[in-house]
Formats: sequence, C-alpha cells, structure tokens
Amino acid sequence: MAKTKAPGTALTKWEQRLSDLAKQSKKAVAGVGTGGNFISCRGGNLAYQGQIIPGNKMKVIVVDWVLENQCYPPGGFDEENPQSPFCYAFGRLKEEMRPDPEQVPEPVNETCTGCPNNQWGSAETGRGKACAEVARLALVAEGDFEEIEKANEVYFKVPVTSMKFWAGFVRELEQTYHRPPLAFVTEISLKPQKELPGWHVEFALVQPLEEADQFEAVMALHDKIAEKIAFPYPKFEEPANGKPAPKAAKTAPVARRAVAKPVTAKPVAAKKAASVPKF
Repeated sequence: MAKTKAPGTALTKWEQRLSDLAKQSKKAVAGVGTGGNFISCRGGNLAYQGQIIPGNKMKVIVVDWVLENQCYPPGGFDEENPQSPFCYAFGRLKEEMRPDPEQVPEPVNETCTGCPNNQWGSAETGRGKACAEVARLALVAEGDFEEIEKANEVYFKVPVTSMKFWAGFVRELEQTYHRPPLAFVTEISLKPQKELPGWHVEFALVQPLEEADQFEAVMALHDKIAEKIAFPYPKFEEPANGKPAPKAAKTAPVARRAVAKPVTAKPVAAKKAASVPKF
C-alpha cells in the first residue's frame, strides 16, 4: 500500500470507538488466510445494474461489513440461473456464526463451527470447502461522498478467492492507523491473476476521512446499516423435478433446492430525496 498521510485531528472524539471497531474488524478476519443492491464482478468486470463501472475500479467508503458462509447446490453458483444458497450464515466473528432459523429453516448444521460442509475436502472437487467463506460489504459510492446522509448504500460480495486481500487490508488499517475501513476512502478494483487465469479483487487506501461533518454522516449510516446488513436471500421451495442438494454428511439434513418464491419480510421504508449510487 502506498504511503498516505495520517488521519487528521477532527475526529478525536471518535478515536476510542474507531479503535474498538478496528479491533473487531481485525478479529473477524483472524481466521482468513495470508436483498440489497449488489455490485457484480462476474466475468472479471465490475458492474452495477448491468452497467460496467469505468476502469474496473471504484472509490467507496465501506460503511459496514460482515462475514458470510454460503453453500450452493451441486455445481455452485450458476450465473445463468441465479439462485439462493440453501444454507448460509452471517456474523461479525467466525466462531460465533450460525444459520438464522428464520432465514434457513433446515440448516446443514446448527453452527458453522463443526459443520461438515465447512471442513477442508468437503467440496465437490479439489480439497476446498463445500461452504464458501466470503464477506458482504456495504458501500457508499464516490458520487455520494458530499451527501452521505442521502446516499443509497450498495453491497458487494468479496469472493472466497479474494478474501485474503480483504483480510490483509483490514489488518493493515488496524495495525497502522487503529481504525476500521469506514474511516477511509477505499479503492476496490479487479486485477488479472499474475500466474493463473482469472482475476481477483484488490483493496487500496485512497485517503482518510478528515471532515467532521462527513464522518458524522458515515457513523450515522453505519449504525443504520449494522441493523440490516445481514438481510436474507430470497426463499425458495424445492421443485417436483429438482435435483437434490449436495450431501454434506450422512447425518446432515436434506437442503432444499431453489425455485422462485419471494421472501416475506418487512418492507424497508424508502429514503426521502435518496440518490442513485454514482461511481
């Protein structure tokens, strides 16, 4: 990461909470190796609502984030036939993660720790895990930095193959500045792999937030999003001719397969004068 000036003194009163959030973020990625509006990175291209984001990079503020474990039917996630994972969980700390019974009525295991799908070698092929360990990030786009209080947050899922880059970024912010990602402007970009075919996501510090009014708005938005960031995937029912879900273990419950049925959830009140995210 390129050198950047240290954060200013305008945020002094927030120092303790920033330090606490930074430690929480660092602890959340401790085990990671060295519906909302989602930004897609399919095919190695950053896109929002079907529109390619110029330069395959974006400047954002990561106002909140959570760990996510997700397990899809045989073959994994299908870009041509999107469906929800049949078992998933969100959490701030890896060791505390468990499927929410209201979101996942028939989990493979009551807790992620000890789940057969969360063991190395459980994947259909290779030595990986059947359950992917990713992260859900809530972002404010660069075009909304001046009016954060009116911004519509968007979401981005860090792929399992890029989690080590996110974990490294979070650790560096905490160790160097003792602050979590929400205290900075971050550049998220997609880069081609150097040795293998494909791509990965990289994170770079652009600058710290220094304006007190801007930071007040970020913290207010963080508190709101923290209550809803673990929103569920759409619920589905098993079709009569559906394929069975992958078998995690002989004692694991049968997971249900996806056929569209909208989830019943509390409607989220629309924001007044809300803006469309601008990248």
